[in-house]
Amino acid sequence: MQMNLRAEPVWDSAVTTRVPFGAKVQANSAKTASNGWKYVTYNGIGGYQPASYFSTTNPAKTVYTNSFINPRTDAKWDSKIAYSIPAGEKVQVDLTKTKNGWWYVTYNGKSGYHPTTYFSDTNKYTTYYAIGFNLRAEPNWNSAVVTSVPTNAKVAVDPSKTAANGWIFVAYDRYTGYIPSTYVKK
Repeated sequence: MQMNLRAEPVWDSAVTTRVPFGAKVQANSAKTASNGWKYVTYNGIGGYQPASYFSTTNPAKTVYTNSFINPRTDAKWDSKIAYSIPAGEKVQVDLTKTKNGWWYVTYNGKSGYHPTTYFSDTNKYTTYYAIGFNLRAEPNWNSAVVTSVPTNAKVAVDPSKTAANGWIFVAYDRYTGYIPSTYVKK
């Protein structure tokens, strides 16, 4: 999403440059027009846009998924699943599209809505690669197999849930469970 800066403070004026959503611009208050248009500079090129198009806080934010999630096409649980995001992945948030506690998030070029409580500002997971294993429901060999993880699959490890016996908590695709720490590599 981009906006056009204009040579003069009117809509039908020539476009001087395009500014990406969330980009930082420099304002020149001495050139603010009487109709409320603000003169700004982006990458050394100046132009006008209505003052209401600017904010002193960045409308974009980067966060991390706390678990496997399915963003929706609208900000409600009964709307269609737009795509899926694994645990521990970095996503972009468009804060201007927040609805009822749901953020509009973008990951790998796809966008959708998901509740804000499923994200954090820091990534609690560390990325590792599997040697190939059966993901277990509990941190022991007798526990039920949740799923099989192929060799070289990317997994997210939550170090805060490491068991005393050396088993680690892993998120893979839409599954979570435990494996011995020797079954992953950085």
